[in-house]
Amino acid sequence: MDNHFSIFKLKISEWTRAGRFLIFWLELIRMAGKDMRLGIICSVGVAGNYIFFRDLLGGGAVFLADIRVILSFALGVASFFYLAYFLSGYWFMIYRTNYGVCVRDACFQLCVAVVSGLCLLGVGTAPALAAFIAANAVMLFAYKAYLSKRKHFDMTVARAIGLDRSVHDALPSGVPRSGTGKVQIGDELRNCFAVRNGQSHDVAVGDNEVLPLGVGVKEISPKAPRLTVKGVRGSGGEEDLFIKDINPNRYFRDRVWNDCLVPLGNGHEHDKFKSIRFSAEGAQGAKCYVSLPLFGGARCAPGKDMNIYVLVVDSLRSDHFLSAEGMKERGFGALSGMIKDSVVFSNAWTQGPWTLPTYGAFLSGLFPSYHGVNHPRTQKGIGSEIRLLPEILKENGYITNGYATGPRTVPNYGYSRGFDRYHYRITDKELNESTVERAFSWAMEADRKSGARGRQFYYLHILDAHWPYYPPRDREWVLNRISTEDVVRDVKANRKVPGALDFTNEQLLYFNDLYKAELDLCMHHIDRFVAYLKDMDKYDDSLVIIMGDHGTNFAEHGVIGKFDLYGEFVNVGMSVKFPAGLGLVPRLEDSPVEANIDIAPTVLDLAGIDPKGQRFSGKSLLDEAALAGRRFAISEDIYVKRCSISLRDRNYSFIYRTEFDCSSFANFERRNEVFEMYDLKKDRGEKSNIVAEVPLAVKNEFVEALNLHVNSALEYLKAGKRVVIAL
Repeated sequence: MDNHFSIFKLKISEWTRAGRFLIFWLELIRMAGKDMRLGIICSVGVAGNYIFFRDLLGGGAVFLADIRVILSFALGVASFFYLAYFLSGYWFMIYRTNYGVCVRDACFQLCVAVVSGLCLLGVGTAPALAAFIAANAVMLFAYKAYLSKRKHFDMTVARAIGLDRSVHDALPSGVPRSGTGKVQIGDELRNCFAVRNGQSHDVAVGDNEVLPLGVGVKEISPKAPRLTVKGVRGSGGEEDLFIKDINPNRYFRDRVWNDCLVPLGNGHEHDKFKSIRFSAEGAQGAKCYVSLPLFGGARCAPGKDMNIYVLVVDSLRSDHFLSAEGMKERGFGALSGMIKDSVVFSNAWTQGPWTLPTYGAFLSGLFPSYHGVNHPRTQKGIGSEIRLLPEILKENGYITNGYATGPRTVPNYGYSRGFDRYHYRITDKELNESTVERAFSWAMEADRKSGARGRQFYYLHILDAHWPYYPPRDREWVLNRISTEDVVRDVKANRKVPGALDFTNEQLLYFNDLYKAELDLCMHHIDRFVAYLKDMDKYDDSLVIIMGDHGTNFAEHGVIGKFDLYGEFVNVGMSVKFPAGLGLVPRLEDSPVEANIDIAPTVLDLAGIDPKGQRFSGKSLLDEAALAGRRFAISEDIYVKRCSISLRDRNYSFIYRTEFDCSSFANFERRNEVFEMYDLKKDRGEKSNIVAEVPLAVKNEFVEALNLHVNSALEYLKAGKRVVIAL
């Protein structure tokens, strides 16, 4: 489908009434074609509305029966679908989730309300209408209080998120405390404060010479609000620094944050600005948002002003991460050169098989059993007592930027904490929307606008290599084999369809080639980004990490799309390009690396930053003694009522399974236990379970390490118990 239509759908529909109405019908038709249940729900709702209006018009208002039937049907159809359109827009406004989900839930809600009203229609029209309204009210309450947490929590952007701690603690004098928070404008969340219509705020300048100003509006009003920024001198004089009418109805650019650098040093040595005055004018209740922090924070230790770039390629398997020579053959010259300059860890293991827990592990440096974000239905978010990597970097003067795509990186989990800018958006890959191209364009624009040479942290989460696979046709045609059989590309949407994911060998090869084509696209844009860093003279002194957050499977163990702890799920590609001239580059490329949790301590070690008591499960990659002494790499899969823990060394993989209420790891129990062991020297694919054949002394080593790991997590969570696992 054309990219121009994609842009229309994903952008214009959010801002124009006609666009939203058209997209509502497109989504409804598309979903009804795929799921007959939605068609049934709509039919029941329309039929109920028809019966209601026929009864309402039956009192002589319309004398001809045929006209009454036609008019009742027309009113029934129009009222049902208009209310569905209105409700779907309401849910979309609140949750910013997939619009199709909002359409489906709105239709279901209305169907329930219509059926409730029909039950009382025999009593009278007024009781039926009251029942319809009451049912809608109950559904709204239930949806917000319960269903949204189960269905939408993993896909939503909260309407109000509190300020980051470091920003709140360092608010300059004059910033209104009541109007602060993290607000999303366009696709980007920022710490900010609100300047309401008719109000003004004088903010102290201090010794700062530049004001990095970011402004925007969230609510659309008939009259465009005007933000005025003035410099107030010590003598009382004022000078206009910035005046802008922000009109998202007219200008597309005003639908996102507007950034500029405002110089404050103006040659008045003896009459400098003592404060900056922010004021807004517009419609009643209108307000402008100004991003925080207004001025730079503390500086890092001398000589530690490196830039940090963490490029996470979702689902990047180790066996599909090309070598420097392979990158060169594909035409990725800049990336090939960087791989040569990097340490490539062939034995890197993630701490989980999917994004939600592994992203939390990356940010916190803690195992998923510690940080607790393991499933959207059982957790609310990462605890505020855990200081995340971006928070620690921000406290030490870094500019922190995050680009997140996909439902498992939503800010509601606390994952936006510490980021000055957190770009979040669920992308529609079926419409050929490339996340990797957008991510790197956004990063390069942010880098240019910042004007900073160092002390920048970028986290870019690239979703393209995760199914569903819709690579650009040029890459798909180059890489795929000759195949007359197409495959199901959207694995998630077809998990419950019998036989849909039972691929033939030819289909599996084709499916794997689609994955390679998506990876090829990712590496192409990473290559361009590396070339950009070199052109901007930021390459040599930067830390650049490429890694997968987890792997993926191609039916090696069961059906495609099922998560587990076998190698294809947790053995990821990982390379680390350290800053030049360190002389500290580790030489233990084949040592077991716990990929997600080792990054935070490594970054802070390189930056010379003391985490001040923050505990990490991982080890710094600069600590060769710790890497050499690491006996096992540990991964976890904690999901609703099942728990699996794997331990790996160079010779064996060991997987332990149990069942308990996984809303918290503190509920750990031994129930329906399963033990698996595989000889990685002879059986790299982990096909033959040899737990009964392995010498007891070897098994006991793994079990002892498993007990230590489980009890350490229980101690961290203050569960007040210890367990003893035995074969």
